[in-house]
Amino acid sequence: KIIMNVSVLPFFSETKFPLFFKVESLWKHCVGVALGCYVISDFLELEINDKAYACGLIHDVGKVAKIHFDAMSFSKELLSAKRKKMTLHEMEVARNLLKHDVLGSLIAEQWGMPFELSQSIRWHHTEFPEDRTDLEDPDVHQLIDVVYLSNSLVNKMKFGNSGHSLYIPPGPKLLKRMGMKETTLVELEEAIRADWDTKFSYLAILK
Repeated sequence: KIIMNVSVLPFFSETKFPLFFKVESLWKHCVGVALGCYVISDFLELEINDKAYACGLIHDVGKVAKIHFDAMSFSKELLSAKRKKMTLHEMEVARNLLKHDVLGSLIAEQWGMPFELSQSIRWHHTEFPEDRTDLEDPDVHQLIDVVYLSNSLVNKMKFGNSGHSLYIPPGPKLLKRMGMKETTLVELEEAIRADWDTKFSYLAILK
């Protein structure tokens, strides 16, 4: 996990962020989602903890790329989404803008990252498997579900800031697919917070 964080960190720290959107906040969010993926995969006994951690850590790399190459346009998108009480992804879809999930997956492919990682970035905002086009591998779908759920929980817990403060709860079909109930989410939140306080908070330090 330390090696993974150190490998990804320069892409964050060397990008000049808008004044109102701190790189530290996005990095903390990404580490939080990575931890959530680790906890969820462990809870489900999937034996993909480290792979899930990596997917969570880089799920928002497309946002960093958008900031890096056109910070002014990205700032306008964030501010517009905030005014309309939308997530950035909803804003990107509504206005047919460059989507950070698509861009992030292309970057992962260019970096030579495994297929599972690029696909988890590409579909981390897509709850239903039938909407994830050209993807049939059930194991990859399962990994994406883990990232989707972790992203949702971490937004609710307000670990860092992904560009908005909206919480989109996981739907009943996702929970059923993952063998969970509403009460399970409370257990997962408690486990994520406990591990953050005792084991993982140092990984969110941006230096």
